[in-house]
Amino acid sequence: MHHIYSLLPLRDAARAACVSHGFLLFWRCYSNLTFNVSTLGLAHKKSEDWGIFLIDIGDRILKNHSGNGVETLDLCLLSCENIDPSYLDRWLQIAVRSGIKELKLEMSYFMKKKYSFPCSVFSDDAAAGSIRSLCLSACVFRPTTTLGCLRRLNALSLFSVQITDEGLGHLLSKSFALQQLFIFRCNAIICLKIPSMLQQLKLLTIKLCEKLQVVEINAPRLSSFHFHGALVKISVVDPSPLRDVYFSSPRPSRMLSYARTRLPSITRNVKSLTLVSFDEVCVGFLQDVNIPMLHSKFPRLKKLEINIKRPQAVLSLVSFLDASPGLDSFILRVDGNFLGPDSIVGGENAADDPRWKPQCRHDCLRQVRIIGFCLEKKSGSVCDLYR
Repeated sequence: MHHIYSLLPLRDAARAACVSHGFLLFWRCYSNLTFNVSTLGLAHKKSEDWGIFLIDIGDRILKNHSGNGVETLDLCLLSCENIDPSYLDRWLQIAVRSGIKELKLEMSYFMKKKYSFPCSVFSDDAAAGSIRSLCLSACVFRPTTTLGCLRRLNALSLFSVQITDEGLGHLLSKSFALQQLFIFRCNAIICLKIPSMLQQLKLLTIKLCEKLQVVEINAPRLSSFHFHGALVKISVVDPSPLRDVYFSSPRPSRMLSYARTRLPSITRNVKSLTLVSFDEVCVGFLQDVNIPMLHSKFPRLKKLEINIKRPQAVLSLVSFLDASPGLDSFILRVDGNFLGPDSIVGGENAADDPRWKPQCRHDCLRQVRIIGFCLEKKSGSVCDLYR
């Protein structure tokens, strides 16, 4: 009965505890706690009162669970803009103990003063050693050498967290079982170093870290690397395990040129490559000619997807195709709103440019999708490129 009760959603478990002394005992040991507007039944309340009710109900629930152990704690406090930090400190002290497996804390982005996550809750080796998934959002996190060993942590997500290079270094040095690392809008990070002790890390995602300048990766089993932001210096000590690479830049940039000159050093074994440029900087046809061609730089590439907003850069795509002799799938998307009548031709003599003429056959190519171009019948159009 205890096991069946543990599978109930939070609201149903609480309701059952109100009508049965047996279920009330189970409720005090209920280990999966999710606090948000929906699970606490606050949708019918006025939105301006959500924060008050959420804090009141959450405080009573966690007091009842004191000393009984919590496996999952999910605190979605987006509606609490002025929550007293003492409540959160007490809740975390109650929940983060031996047996805790998942912790998710989502704070409001509109708080006047960001909540400082108490790293002391993980100074205890029993609590630190049981956590498997940690997700923090819109708070301050200052790990130090007193942090316990997070020997079972395999998933770490940081959203808009104020954490320094040094603090992140302390955190990663204690998380040698980490398999997935997601970093989003952590604007205090300048140099991100992924140490070699992260032997199990397979997925690394970095998004919109504004002050980031350098990424150094020494994880020996990293197979998937996703990067979204301003183009920075990236080095990978051993790129041979990499199979999936995604690069996206939201600002005006020369993404395609960057990909041709910088990525081949880390993508020789990549099978899936995605390049997204929201505003590709065009350098003109004659200048673009001088950019070095690629020659068999992606020998194992099977899937290539390119999304660009400025279709004038289409000439650059020929070298990507020639550098991928084993290509199985090619997807090209452009923003049709920026496509003019002659925007992809590049001049009257563009069809004579050697980049229009394929340098190798693509006998493995099975799927081609070209989206956003208008129909063009003149010689040298993209439709004739690989006819």
